[in-house]
Amino acid sequence: MAYKILMVEDDSSIAAGLSYALEKEGYLVTLCRKISQAFEEIKTVHFDLALLDMQLPDGAGGKRLDRSFWQNRPR
Repeated sequence: MAYKILMVEDDSSIAAGLSYALEKEGYLVTLCRKISQAFEEIKTVHFDLALLDMQLPDGAGGKRLDRSFWQNRPR
Protein backbone atom coordinates (compact mmCIF):
# COMPACT_ATOMS: atom_id res chain seq x y z
CA MET A 1 0.00 0.00 0.00
CA ALA A 2 1.40 3.37 -1.04
CA TYR A 3 1.63 6.26 1.39
CA LYS A 4 -0.67 9.20 0.66
CA ILE A 5 0.85 12.67 0.68
CA LEU A 6 -1.09 15.92 0.73
CA MET A 7 0.91 18.67 -0.95
CA VAL A 8 -0.28 22.25 -0.52
CA GLU A 9 1.72 24.36 -2.96
CA ASP A 10 0.74 27.25 -5.23
CA ASP A 11 3.95 27.41 -7.30
CA SER A 12 3.38 25.22 -10.37
CA SER A 13 7.04 24.41 -11.00
CA ILE A 14 7.72 23.40 -7.38
CA ALA A 15 4.53 21.32 -7.28
CA ALA A 16 5.37 19.58 -10.56
CA GLY A 17 8.93 18.75 -9.52
CA LEU A 18 8.02 17.45 -6.09
CA SER A 19 5.02 15.49 -7.37
CA TYR A 20 7.11 13.87 -10.07
CA ALA A 21 9.87 12.83 -7.66
CA LEU A 22 7.45 11.49 -5.05
CA GLU A 23 5.26 9.61 -7.52
CA LYS A 24 8.36 8.08 -9.12
CA GLU A 25 9.16 6.62 -5.67
CA GLY A 26 5.67 5.16 -5.41
CA TYR A 27 3.87 7.72 -3.26
CA LEU A 28 0.32 8.88 -4.02
CA VAL A 29 0.29 12.69 -4.16
CA THR A 30 -2.76 14.92 -3.91
CA LEU A 31 -2.00 18.52 -4.86
CA CYS A 32 -3.96 21.47 -3.50
CA ARG A 33 -3.21 25.05 -4.53
CA LYS A 34 -4.93 26.63 -1.51
CA ILE A 35 -5.49 25.83 2.16
CA SER A 36 -9.25 25.87 1.55
CA GLN A 37 -8.84 23.00 -0.95
CA ALA A 38 -6.71 21.08 1.54
CA PHE A 39 -9.41 21.40 4.20
CA GLU A 40 -11.88 19.75 1.82
CA GLU A 41 -9.48 16.90 1.03
CA ILE A 42 -8.71 16.05 4.65
CA LYS A 43 -12.41 15.67 5.41
CA THR A 44 -12.57 12.51 3.31
CA VAL A 45 -9.04 11.17 2.81
CA HIS A 46 -6.50 9.86 5.33
CA PHE A 47 -3.08 11.31 4.46
CA ASP A 48 0.13 9.96 5.93
CA LEU A 49 2.07 13.17 5.38
CA ALA A 50 1.37 16.81 4.53
CA LEU A 51 3.85 19.06 2.73
CA LEU A 52 2.85 22.67 3.26
CA ASP A 53 3.89 25.86 1.53
CA MET A 54 4.29 28.52 4.21
CA GLN A 55 3.17 31.43 1.98
CA LEU A 56 -0.11 30.68 0.23
CA PRO A 57 -2.71 33.08 -1.19
CA ASP A 58 -5.20 32.18 1.55
CA GLY A 59 -2.80 31.99 4.51
CA ALA A 60 0.29 30.31 5.92
CA GLY A 61 0.07 26.55 5.48
CA GLY A 62 1.43 25.50 8.85
CA LYS A 63 -0.66 27.92 10.85
CA ARG A 64 -3.95 27.20 9.12
CA LEU A 65 -3.76 23.46 8.53
CA ASP A 66 -1.85 21.98 11.44
CA ARG A 67 -4.59 21.56 14.04
CA SER A 68 -7.27 20.63 11.50
CA PHE A 69 -5.06 18.08 9.76
CA TRP A 70 -4.36 16.09 12.90
CA GLN A 71 -7.75 16.38 14.57
CA ASN A 72 -10.23 15.90 11.73
CA ARG A 73 -8.66 13.35 9.44
CA PRO A 74 -10.42 10.03 8.76
CA ARG A 75 -8.93 6.88 10.24
